[in-house]
Amino acid sequence: MNIKEKRFSQKKDGSWSDNFMLTYLQLKLASETKISVFNRKLKEREIQKLMEDLCVTGSPFDPEEVRAEWKDMTERYIHICYDPETRMKLYGIIKRKNEAVAWQLLKEIERTTKTYPGLLGREEEFAPLYDVMMEVWNEILGDVGKGSGQPVLSPYDPSPYGPTG
Repeated sequence: MNIKEKRFSQKKDGSWSDNFMLTYLQLKLASETKISVFNRKLKEREIQKLMEDLCVTGSPFDPEEVRAEWKDMTERYIHICYDPETRMKLYGIIKRKNEAVAWQLLKEIERTTKTYPGLLGREEEFAPLYDVMMEVWNEILGDVGKGSGQPVLSPYDPSPYGPTG
């Protein structure tokens, strides 16, 4: 199995599923719930599974290949969240300024890949993923977050999905 086969899987209808994106969204959802004495062990097991699924730990793949896949996943995620049509679906009917969306994405990345893992003692292990995601955010939305400029979004092309893409 190569990294593309780990990241993408084909559904019954013939379309492709981005497993890294789905795992990141599960991690995002997990980061929005509180950690208490009663659910700490459950959260620790959950984050361990998510780390393995995202190739943060225990990955047999070349670290540079994994970083490249994280970068691609992050670019796609930011593109989806920043696109005006999908933004309405994600954030509701309230029209949001570009700067607000850029800062919300930044806070989300920090909470999901730094703060939440830190609460479970896993911040160090998530540092490479956090670094890649922050690097992509700075490349694409850094100027927008400062209140100037336009995002550096390349046209969205879903065709690379799949292990051969």
